[in-house]
Amino acid sequence: MTTLTLTGIIIERDINDDPVSIAPATFSAAFPDTTSVINYSVLPTPPDDILPLVDIGGTPVASASVNGFDIGASETIENSIGFIQTAAGTHIILGFYDPDTNTDALFQIGGDPLTLPTTVAELAALEASIINTGQATGAFAPGVDIPINTLGGTLSGDTFNLVPGADGDDSLVGTAGDDLIVTGNATPDGDLVVGSSGNDTIDMSDNDGVNGFVVLSYDGLDAPISVDIDGGANTGSIDKAANGTDTLLGVEQPLFAGWTNGGLDIRGTDFNDSFTLSPEGQQWMSVRASDGTDSFTINGTGLVRLDFRDGTGINVNLATGTIADDGFGNAETIGGTGDVWEVFGTVGNDTFTGSAADESFRSIGGNNTLDGGLGFDRLRYDSFEIASVNIDADAGTASGTLNGGGSFTDTISGFERLRGSNGNDQITGEATVNNRLEGRGGTDTFTHVGGNDTISDFDAATETLIVRVAGLDQTAVDAAVAAATDTAGGAQVSFGSGTVTFSGLTTADLAGADVQFAAPGGANLVPGTDGDDSLVGTAGDDLIVTGNATPDGDLVVGSSGNDTIDMSGNDGVNGFVTLSYDGFADGILVDIDGAANTGIVIKNDGDDTLLDVANPLDAGFGNGGLGIIGTANADQFDVAPDAGQWMQMRGGDGTDGYTIGGTGLVRLDFAFTGAAGGAQINLATGTIADDGFGNAEMIGGTNSVWEVRGTENADVITGGAADESFISQGGNDTIDGGDGFDRLRYDRSGVTGVTVDLAAGTATGTWDGAAFTDTISNIEFVRGSNSGDTLAGDTGNNRLEGRGGTDTFTHVGGNDTIGDFDAASETLIVRIAGSSFLALQAALANATDTAGGAVVDFGGGNTLTFAGLTAAQVARITADTGGPTEGADTLIGTAGDDVISGLGGNDLIEGGDGADDLFGGDGNDTLDGGTGPNGLFGGAGDDSLTGGIGWEEIFGGAGNDTLSGDAGNDNIGGGTGLDLIFAGDGEDIVFGGDDDDTIWGGLGDDQIGGSNGADRILAGPGNDEAWGGAGNDLIDGSDGNDSLSGSDGNDTIDGGGDADELWGGLDNDSLLGGDGNDTLGGFDGDDFLGGGIGEDELWGAEGNDTLEGGDGADQIGGANGADSIDGGAGNDTVFAGDGNDTILGGSADDLIYGGAGNDRLGGGAGNDTVWGGPGVDVFEFDAGGGADVFEFFSVGAGDRIEIDSALLGGAADGAAVVAAFGSIVEGNAVLDFGVGNSITLTGVTTLDGLDTVLDIV
Repeated sequence: MTTLTLTGIIIERDINDDPVSIAPATFSAAFPDTTSVINYSVLPTPPDDILPLVDIGGTPVASASVNGFDIGASETIENSIGFIQTAAGTHIILGFYDPDTNTDALFQIGGDPLTLPTTVAELAALEASIINTGQATGAFAPGVDIPINTLGGTLSGDTFNLVPGADGDDSLVGTAGDDLIVTGNATPDGDLVVGSSGNDTIDMSDNDGVNGFVVLSYDGLDAPISVDIDGGANTGSIDKAANGTDTLLGVEQPLFAGWTNGGLDIRGTDFNDSFTLSPEGQQWMSVRASDGTDSFTINGTGLVRLDFRDGTGINVNLATGTIADDGFGNAETIGGTGDVWEVFGTVGNDTFTGSAADESFRSIGGNNTLDGGLGFDRLRYDSFEIASVNIDADAGTASGTLNGGGSFTDTISGFERLRGSNGNDQITGEATVNNRLEGRGGTDTFTHVGGNDTISDFDAATETLIVRVAGLDQTAVDAAVAAATDTAGGAQVSFGSGTVTFSGLTTADLAGADVQFAAPGGANLVPGTDGDDSLVGTAGDDLIVTGNATPDGDLVVGSSGNDTIDMSGNDGVNGFVTLSYDGFADGILVDIDGAANTGIVIKNDGDDTLLDVANPLDAGFGNGGLGIIGTANADQFDVAPDAGQWMQMRGGDGTDGYTIGGTGLVRLDFAFTGAAGGAQINLATGTIADDGFGNAEMIGGTNSVWEVRGTENADVITGGAADESFISQGGNDTIDGGDGFDRLRYDRSGVTGVTVDLAAGTATGTWDGAAFTDTISNIEFVRGSNSGDTLAGDTGNNRLEGRGGTDTFTHVGGNDTIGDFDAASETLIVRIAGSSFLALQAALANATDTAGGAVVDFGGGNTLTFAGLTAAQVARITADTGGPTEGADTLIGTAGDDVISGLGGNDLIEGGDGADDLFGGDGNDTLDGGTGPNGLFGGAGDDSLTGGIGWEEIFGGAGNDTLSGDAGNDNIGGGTGLDLIFAGDGEDIVFGGDDDDTIWGGLGDDQIGGSNGADRILAGPGNDEAWGGAGNDLIDGSDGNDSLSGSDGNDTIDGGGDADELWGGLDNDSLLGGDGNDTLGGFDGDDFLGGGIGEDELWGAEGNDTLEGGDGADQIGGANGADSIDGGAGNDTVFAGDGNDTILGGSADDLIYGGAGNDRLGGGAGNDTVWGGPGVDVFEFDAGGGADVFEFFSVGAGDRIEIDSALLGGAADGAAVVAAFGSIVEGNAVLDFGVGNSITLTGVTTLDGLDTVLDIV
């Protein structure tokens, strides 16, 4: 930041505008580092002014002062810039005029040098020497950016970070450096300045001093602070130790605003802070010191609040200036010449003692001991934490309830001004004290017991004044009100020994006001109104009169003393009354006899007598009731409501006991705030294994519990033999209604819509935004929430009530009743097996009127009664066959295109006509597509899916499914599980899916895939394509030109009739061509290939294969591996391939190629040609072998010939064979055994050595 300092003069003038004195003046202006220039514009100027009035602009100046006076914060200072011309030249002058003090301050900022006068005489001489004046030109002209370093004077300063606020509520956080924090103006909610390290300047000059609240928070610093505020001097500083020092500018602005709608609030650290505070006059400020051993020095005449709300339980004595406990356990002191004006308490148990000054104490809870001391002191309960209060200064008590639950009781004395909460309060003054009573919000009751009281905010239309003064009666009170007089302070009524002044009201306003007489002495009167009251007893003996109430009801907070609670004003129709003892330290004994109209609550420190207890009990059957809230200790409830009467008990923590007599209705309420877990209640055995707090309790008596309300946790509740009711709140509850016609309720504000299915035994929804799932059984009566619900019965006799919202009801059988069906907006679903849409509508159209409502007969002993509706109204209802549930559903489609989902349960779903999509969901479902192109999806479970007529998509999903395509070109997928698939007629595409499936293709050219598992596939007639997939598959092509593949696994494939293609795939397969000209390929593994009848092609490929051509002229290829090949009947062509093969040509004339490897080659019957190929081969020749030709036979290369001994006529060795049968024919060696049996060795031109390769077998 840059600071410009100018020296000049300040001229004081008299009322005639004549100068009376001249003194030196210093102008100081602080500019942010981003400011390097100023500019100005000319304003309209009176003709007698020497210099033009101007508005100085450019980047805002951080601060400006003349001789320390903050001219930036003033709204009356007039600025001038212009020139004066003298014999010495032209001089540029900056001037400031303060009309409040009639002073001018003049500073030269440019032009020719000018010697400023120091006396009045020198000033007169200067004014006489002026030749001309006017608007500056050139570098100092209006609108020109004038660099601040050309204004003369001196420039100095450090670098500051600018943290600017706006004219609103800002949160301004300083940096780690030196900051200039400018708050701007604010509202009563105020600006928050978060203190930081660095030497900061906090400028509050722009606060208007009327509405602006400013909070300076240092609670995040790591060292203590020392605060010094001087409201009279308009100065302030905060020493932050090693963190630097903050300078406060314009501190008086929020201080002055504090008297109305603002103030200055300083929040300390958790270390040992010191506060020196000197507000003056109407200035107001607050200090929230927090932890640490702090010290307070209070001077001045302004108002200071010490705020201890961050602690718990204080002990403050303003009379001695000591703080024995600051709420954190620290002892502190208060010094100085001024007074503490107000102390803000804690939520703990506070002790406060006032001094001789006029002081105030503000309570926010806890059981406090408060003594105002001398002076006219105020006691305040107008805090957010307080729901309502009963202040009885005469009894020395103040008790009330807290927002969010709980209560408090204060012991009070020495307070003359009593301010209530923002709720419905009762405020009683003292008999010998002139009190000022303030009700604040709500509908309040004031009690005058003597003295000259003032009520500052009495609402004559709604509020009540009770006069409890000896010697009066109601007639005298009425006469006094009628004789009221108007005074400057408001309408005033004299009640003999004292007066009541109604501030702001006239005598006319009091016409019709509720002013009641109550006899003095005896019990303390705590009166209610004919509305919903919160009535808090005192520490003495009270008479608490509830008046009438609404179904929301009166709350009576029990207190010590022998109290009388009079409920005679309850009309017995609508009034609900709650008696709460949850603040007591000891257990209570409750005894209620509804028939005798008596009741008593025995407490450790007094007994409460209940008058006309039958009134709320009788009202309970409609819109009222009596509720009793116990303590956190062991309570005993002995209750006997009479017929038609209703009450509830909430035991709370502690091991409680319940004895229930009479014939009325009793609810046990476990809806505790803060219960550790769920309750475990068994009405059949009368035991409570866990009350939510871990206590085991008993239920006894001759009457049964009518209703149980659970906790917000996971409860386990079991009913008895009676007709009972259960209220479920949050948590995943388990509720068994037991015998009887039992009700389950969700009509509580925390529930947002429920889905209840009695058949499935489930109820789901949300409680205060958290989802829950209840497990339910033996429930016959369901009441929904106040939102849109889905309620489904079971096959028994049910009653369903939707309550608020637009609901959906489902009738699945039995004799059901819907208690509140809205025919205009709500939905009815009827799911009865075999019921079509048309049948349902016909039944609704034939409804009959009965005393209980319109009854619809759906047949089969199933009826539905619509309570409150006529048959004519029911006839206009359109029923749906229903969406799915988690139970066993029967879902019937229409003649159109349907989409039907079964969800859970074993469902029956029929699509009917049209293009339908059917989804079984979980469970063992049965799906029938009907006519039309349909999609059937079984989902989880063992499903049965039937496609019907038309093109279908059928997918079984998980489980062991049975799938039937029927007619049409179907797409069928089995999914996981052991599936049974009937593709039916048509050109189908079938995938068995995982696991071991059985598939029948049926008629038509099908494509069938077994996928994983040991599948059995019967392709059926038609030109089919089938493949087994992984696993040991069995595939039968049946009739038609089929293409069958085994893939992985040891597969068995039978082509059946016609020309088939069979491919084995991996592993050891068995391929049977069957009839027709087939093609068989073994691929990997040791395969068996049987061509069967027809001219087949067999290819063994990899592995040691066995190939049998069968009948017909076959082509057989062994390929790699040690193959065994039998050509069978027909003129076969055999290629053994690589490996050591064994080949038998079979009957007819065969061509055999041994290939590489050491082969064993036998032509069999017929005239065969055999090629040995590379390797050491063995050629076989049997009797009846025909005229065979052996090619590539090499004598001496290892090849051998095995000859059947039956051909040799006794020849014993090779030499004898050659000698007897050998010859050279056309250059080739021939062994001719006669009868058409011969061997021709092509390429062997001599008989020499032939005998060495012959083996006789």
